[in-house]
Amino acid sequence: MLVPRKDEKPYHIPRKPGAAMDQDHRQLIVPVTGTSSVRLPDGRPAEQAVPEEYVYADFTFRSIGARNGRDLEFLLKVYLPVLVVPSPNAGRCFLLDLLGFASTSVRVLRDPNLEGILRKAEAVTTDAQLQECLDEALVAAKSIANAESVALRGALSEPTAGGVSQLLGWPLRKGPEAYALVLSPVVQSSASDEASVAVRTAASSLRTAETQVPELIEGLRAKTRQIIAVREKEASEVVTRLDLRVDTLQKEVSSLQSRLKQTTTSRPNKSSTKEAELLELLRARETALKRDLERKHKTVAEGQASSRRLLLKMESMESEMNTANRTVSDCRTSLERLEVAAQGLDLSGLRAVLLIPLVLAGFSKKGRLDIAVYPPSRLLIDRQKIGLRREYVDSMSEASREIVQISDWCEERANSEVAFRKTIRDASQMYNLLMLKNTRQMIREGARMLLADGLIKESALQDLDSMLSGFSEQVLTTTAAAPLSSSLVSGRTAECRVEFRIHNDSGAPVGRAVLELDGVSSGSDKNGVVSLSLQTGLHRGRVSAPGHRDEPIEFHLADNADTVIPVLLTQMSREEQLGDSLDKLVERARRIDMIRDRLWDAFQTHGDTLLNIPAYRSALVELLSNLGYESEAWIVEATKKKGMVKRLLKRDDRSEALRRDVLRIAEESKQSGGIMLFSTLMVQLDDLGWTTNADEIESAIKEMSREGLIEGMINLKGGARLVKFVPVSLTDDPEQILGLAARKEGRLTIEEAVVGLGWTEERVQNALDLLVNGGVAKVQRSYSQSTQYWFPGLRSRKA
Repeated sequence: MLVPRKDEKPYHIPRKPGAAMDQDHRQLIVPVTGTSSVRLPDGRPAEQAVPEEYVYADFTFRSIGARNGRDLEFLLKVYLPVLVVPSPNAGRCFLLDLLGFASTSVRVLRDPNLEGILRKAEAVTTDAQLQECLDEALVAAKSIANAESVALRGALSEPTAGGVSQLLGWPLRKGPEAYALVLSPVVQSSASDEASVAVRTAASSLRTAETQVPELIEGLRAKTRQIIAVREKEASEVVTRLDLRVDTLQKEVSSLQSRLKQTTTSRPNKSSTKEAELLELLRARETALKRDLERKHKTVAEGQASSRRLLLKMESMESEMNTANRTVSDCRTSLERLEVAAQGLDLSGLRAVLLIPLVLAGFSKKGRLDIAVYPPSRLLIDRQKIGLRREYVDSMSEASREIVQISDWCEERANSEVAFRKTIRDASQMYNLLMLKNTRQMIREGARMLLADGLIKESALQDLDSMLSGFSEQVLTTTAAAPLSSSLVSGRTAECRVEFRIHNDSGAPVGRAVLELDGVSSGSDKNGVVSLSLQTGLHRGRVSAPGHRDEPIEFHLADNADTVIPVLLTQMSREEQLGDSLDKLVERARRIDMIRDRLWDAFQTHGDTLLNIPAYRSALVELLSNLGYESEAWIVEATKKKGMVKRLLKRDDRSEALRRDVLRIAEESKQSGGIMLFSTLMVQLDDLGWTTNADEIESAIKEMSREGLIEGMINLKGGARLVKFVPVSLTDDPEQILGLAARKEGRLTIEEAVVGLGWTEERVQNALDLLVNGGVAKVQRSYSQSTQYWFPGLRSRKA
């Protein structure tokens, strides 16, 4: 069992339709799946969106060609979320893969408050203040040099980051499609927030350091020279004054020595008071001279020592700053590998998530699932054409080698991690492009485009239809449409509440109506109301209901004001309802045959293990439901009893051919009200070349009735047997009328019914009206003769 790491979230499929925007108010950037490169009139290159139908069809044919003995189980549109972090540098950004495929590290500079040191240095006036600034700058330089490396899980670096950033310049969608799955982030929001703060801090601190480190070095160097110059000037003035005093004192000492010598010479043996005074004065002057000479030497020495200390500290600080500069340069190199162009998008103050579109193809063989991932692609300009040995030419190519790296990471995880693969396989049961009604239509439409471009043969188009027919068709409902993870973002544009009020031409509300809008199906309540939250913009859809003609709708929501949209459905005539029922009957039978054939082919490859393959299991559930089985109970029993699947799928060719011809006759019974005499059915089957007996046909009809393909067979009074292809409401009175009409070759008058049945004319008229309204009987009025009623389904044909 895989246990997620502490910084991971378990994989899950979001289920709620429309997650609310989270507290960070992140906006979604959703590029198209495919583009073509074009040149604008001024010569500049640009990207033009390729229709999604075209891309899906191309990927479908690519997948068909890549089967290699495997079964194509699903195509799934997914989005890989990448957090877009605006850089402090204009027009630049960082990309963080929220599934954690990538990982790198970046050195984050601590804020050394260089600006504060600069301001302090500008105000320096003394040696002590300068030395304090130099000490602080030294500490700041060491702090920069010792910048810590911060691990960034999910951070994309060059060349991958550059390739992914190109998608920011592609044509954009308003948001993810209802049938697409946004993969839930593995990197927790707290971790991604920390990473985004780290890269922004790193970029901001780096830009500050790149600007202020040289300024600080130059500023302190200039301030040091200034302080030393001031110091030397002050010392020079002191020395000059001392020199003058020394010179004066030296002269005075010399004079006093001369006078003392003269006095001593003139009176060698006798000292006098004058001599003592001269001697005392000489000693005082010599002491003063010595003191001033010492002060001079001290002043000079202190000045030199102070200058030397400042210069040494300045050299030490410059050395550390040079080391810091090398660190800044290394940080710039590592950060440049992460920082990419924003492709003209204004990301100032914006928290955005780029959704990278990917298409996943699932191939299975004997229960093993292999997943291929197709990245965003460009339309090839110089394309080959189909030939005698080539039925399909791939018209799309990966947008870039760097984008392929993303799809390779995703493919590797999908094929190696059990939890991730299970997420994909579970999602394919709900969002399989090969099963959803609207995406199947898109693939078929795209295939016709490829055919028009000479990229596929007509036979390939037929093979595509055959393959799609083998998948159980589904309609995505509002309860199932949930492409966004609430832990990610909403990212949707403004939404408004829209209420659809569906009514018929008589003004009555239509319950059980189905609104298919933007690929999502929603049902109306008993009051004919469907309430949805929709994005602003253009919307197209269709409203349908039993017994009513389908009504296409198209509307544009300009703002987020609540809106009410009335929808008028026109009721079908009885003939239209009957034809519709028979068309659905034949289509349902065709679908059952297609599903059965596909499952039988799969059974021959996988055996009973197909019960464990979601795509086949869902098709089996549809088949069982159509055949009237309790699907889950049947599957549980089939896992225990070997041979049940084979018995269900293997068919008798003669029996199946007979059933198909019965359905063809049923489709042709529209004009007879969906009923036919059993004897007439036998005659028509004889005309088709069948040499069979009544028991075999009756057995086939009973089996088809059990499977819900036709309504069944009843015995009329008088002995005639009637086949009902669709439900026809027959109470006892209409049934007796039919029995009488059958004995009269399908024609009857009111008078004949009154005499034959012994009823009143009113009772006969009511029964006939019911049959006419039900489309079973036709009326032929005449003023000269009695009004006749004839019954197309009761008019037997001679063999």
